[in-house]
Amino acid sequence: MNNKESIQKLLNKTIEDEEFIINAIANSSSTDTLPLPENALESAESLKIKKTLEIKEESKNFSKSLDIGLGSIIQALNDQDKSDEADDIIDWFEEHLDRMANITPEEIEKESFGKIMNFPLSYLFLMHQAITHLIDLEKYEEAQGALTFCLLLNATIPEIWFTNGVVLQKMNKHEEAIYAFGIADALNTKEDPYIYAHMARSLMTFKLWQEAEEFLVKAVNLCQENDAELLVYSQNLIKFCEAPKQRME
Repeated sequence: MNNKESIQKLLNKTIEDEEFIINAIANSSSTDTLPLPENALESAESLKIKKTLEIKEESKNFSKSLDIGLGSIIQALNDQDKSDEADDIIDWFEEHLDRMANITPEEIEKESFGKIMNFPLSYLFLMHQAITHLIDLEKYEEAQGALTFCLLLNATIPEIWFTNGVVLQKMNKHEEAIYAFGIADALNTKEDPYIYAHMARSLMTFKLWQEAEEFLVKAVNLCQENDAELLVYSQNLIKFCEAPKQRME
C-alpha cells in the first residue's frame, strides 16, 4: 500500500463512526456557544510559526522522543510484515547516532533534526504509513508519540500534520487538533476538503456552528468524484450545524 492509499484508508476509517457523535453534539439542548480557546483560529501562517517554535523546544528532548516514537513505529512496521524496512530505518539511526548526539542548540534553532541529518523522506513516509496502522488498532497514545517524533524530524509535511490532527480528535484534544489542521492547511500547496471537514468537526465541539459550516461548505465545493464519502459526510454535518443555529434565531 503506498502513502496515498494509506492516507485514504485512514480518512475512510475516520468518517465511519462520526455521525453518532456529531448528532449528539448538534442536538444538544444548550444553545450557548462554548468559549473557543484563545487564538484557536489565528492565521495559518502564525500557526505554522507557533508550532515550529514549539517543536524546536521539544527538540531538546529528542532522545526521549526517539525511544518512544521510533519504538512504536518499528513495532508497527514489524506487525505489517515490513521487517526489512524497519531494519533499514534502525540501521540509519544507528549509523547517524553519534552525529545526532552532537547536534548543538544553535543548529536546532536554524533547522529541524531531519534536515540537519538529511533524513530520507522515503523513510518518513514509511513511518507515516506505520502510524496509520497504529490508528487502525486504536493505539492513539502510541500514534501521538510517533507523530511527535516525525514532526521533530520534519515539520513541513502537511500529511503528517493532518494525521496528527485526526489522532488529536480521537483523543478529544480538539483545541490542539484545530492547530494541527491549520498548519496542514498552511503547508498544503492546494486547498484540501479533508482538512476543512475535519477542522469543522473540531470546531463543532466548541459549538461554533457558523465557523464550522463555513469550512464544511468549502469542503463540499472542493470534493471531486472520488470524494463521495467525504461529500456526504460534509453535507450531513452542515445539516447538524444548521439545527442549533435555527434554535438560536
